[in-house]
Amino acid sequence: MGKPTGFMEIDRQVSRELPPEERIQNFREFHVPLHPDEQQTQGARCMDCGVPFCQSGMLLGGMYSGCPLNNLVPEWNDLVYRGQWEQAVKRLIATNRYPEFTSRVCPALCEAACTCGMATGSPVTVKENERAIVEYGYENGVLHAVPPPSRTGKKVAVVGTGPSGLSVADLLNKRGHKVTMYERSDRPGGLLMYGIPNMKLEKWVIDRRIRILKEEGIDFKGMKLVLIGTGGAATAIAVRGALDGIAQIDIFNIRDKFYARGEEIVETINQNTECKAYMHDLADLALLKAKIQEADIFCDATGVGMHPLEDLSNIPDPSYFRKDLIVTDTVYAPRETVMMKQAKEAGCERVYNGMSMMLFQALIAIKLYTGKDTPVDYMKEKLGI
Repeated sequence: MGKPTGFMEIDRQVSRELPPEERIQNFREFHVPLHPDEQQTQGARCMDCGVPFCQSGMLLGGMYSGCPLNNLVPEWNDLVYRGQWEQAVKRLIATNRYPEFTSRVCPALCEAACTCGMATGSPVTVKENERAIVEYGYENGVLHAVPPPSRTGKKVAVVGTGPSGLSVADLLNKRGHKVTMYERSDRPGGLLMYGIPNMKLEKWVIDRRIRILKEEGIDFKGMKLVLIGTGGAATAIAVRGALDGIAQIDIFNIRDKFYARGEEIVETINQNTECKAYMHDLADLALLKAKIQEADIFCDATGVGMHPLEDLSNIPDPSYFRKDLIVTDTVYAPRETVMMKQAKEAGCERVYNGMSMMLFQALIAIKLYTGKDTPVDYMKEKLGI
């Protein structure tokens, strides 16, 4: 691989760092990549070693040695040296879906295990070779959106859009499943977007990949909840939902003495979480319908549907619901309210009453008063849930 004598003839050369007085002017990356010709020369330093430890990804003494992804490092180093950049891109992405990320933030275990480094003290510039390959791929159209040729008809939800979530979504989408990704923050990327500073990974690099995933058919959305009510149950649901990562909560209530309480809930959520909460008048049925159509979860946390209001519903008709909507009612008697019947009539398959809420309230109360746990499965069996 590479030039057999390259490691003896060519010195290691890495990207130039901007001087500190320039770096402090912004938070952008401060490494200036080598010219492609210079990078190509660096590829020549890859030795034709018998055992390429750089790609081994072995666990030695509790620590990794070499690339955990088992990247085909000697192969694409050789292709860089020979100027076969397009083929290098294809060999790189054969084992690594997101080399634009790893080539910027990876600690380069491959270089630590490099035989050339052991022999000369200067390992091959594997990390910068990788970055040069992937950027060539983007600049020359080798890396672009490739939607799956057919769909299986199956749907998958992936919660979290960090590197793990993106990888899972990408692989599932390529197998033809319809993937929707949910993210609590205002932009997808997870740790990549919010945990790594721009000087190591600029956000346009992440946005570029997200754009390709969208073009390939992956949907990105923050989970939305529409909630009716501002009482104790509604408050607990709204706050817990905000803490658990729901991106947007729209609360509806009639303009009675409890409406102000809803406004307080909204203010608390907006001030203390990343969730965006809004308060609306339940009399605005057009807005209610529009919000439910956009939502992932609908919850009625009022007493409407329970005696003496068992014949009533806050929802005028089944057209307010989508088939894929999750519908919940905090009412537990009757076990199927008018609203739940409307949701089932609309084709909703995930419709739940308040029995589980009542059960776990009871379990917590028993624990507080007696200090003892109650067998959950036994209680569920007796309650028929």
